[in-house]
Amino acid sequence: MVSTRNLGLRIVSLSYYLVVLLGAHFSIRKSLLHALQEARALGLEAVQMFAYRRHEFYFEPGLSRAIRKRLDEEINSWNSALLASPVKEVVVHSRSVAALAADNAQLRKRSFDRLKQELELARMLRAAYYVFHLGPYGERMDLQTGLRLVQEGLSGILQDTPAQGPAIILENVPGGARRMGGTLEELASMVAALSPHGPRFGLCLDVAHCWGAGYSLKNAGEARKFFADFSKLVPSSKLAMIHWNNSSLPLGCHLDQHAHLAQGHVPPEVYRVILKEWPAKVGILETPKEPLGSDRVNVDFLRNL
Repeated sequence: MVSTRNLGLRIVSLSYYLVVLLGAHFSIRKSLLHALQEARALGLEAVQMFAYRRHEFYFEPGLSRAIRKRLDEEINSWNSALLASPVKEVVVHSRSVAALAADNAQLRKRSFDRLKQELELARMLRAAYYVFHLGPYGERMDLQTGLRLVQEGLSGILQDTPAQGPAIILENVPGGARRMGGTLEELASMVAALSPHGPRFGLCLDVAHCWGAGYSLKNAGEARKFFADFSKLVPSSKLAMIHWNNSSLPLGCHLDQHAHLAQGHVPPEVYRVILKEWPAKVGILETPKEPLGSDRVNVDFLRNL
């Protein structure tokens, strides 16, 4: 069994930090420890990853005893290595977009049950944050109904899970069609509904997703205006995280494409504003891994601003 004794987890305060901890998303295909090794090699203080590999979900009822034993050992090794590493924050990203506002009530329940299990797995991995997307609302409902269903479901999960566990972090999306979470108003609705849960719920702003949703970040002035508009709707303390990336697609295209930081429409001056003026605690690189060495190039881009 995985030892969860003395995990030492804490509620992460989503308040203003002068220094953004820099991290990146890493693959765990080889092992969980691979993510820590990659972070150490780049001198990073944060790691984002999926909590499990395909077909190896820890709580899957049909998982073989041998695989579960191997996963127990891997998680225990991860926790020991994490304590000895320079990584200060772990972020678990949901592996897929859940059907939290599906028309089918049984599908909704399965989706929330899975999210709750992923949240527990994130806790076992000492993650401070669990990042997810809202997903689409059902074809037989409207946007407001979809948002309400997700709000009710998340509120129930936050009531039923340990207060010392990871904060649930909602990431914005490029929007379009029935995808929820693309506009500031939709993000604000989620924050308002879940405000009774305090620091256990926050937001992540993804730069490429902002661009895809139609929010221009072509210069420093527009970046400041965007965050001013954000702050009118959402307490700035709710911004827990930034996903660093760029986009080479047209503004407002509603497509999800991540480009290297120096290869898109968003210029360096905007990243400088985000680093110095947007009150996030953690910044995670979500940029392409090719060509080889790209993580180092993107990390250096931010450090040289």
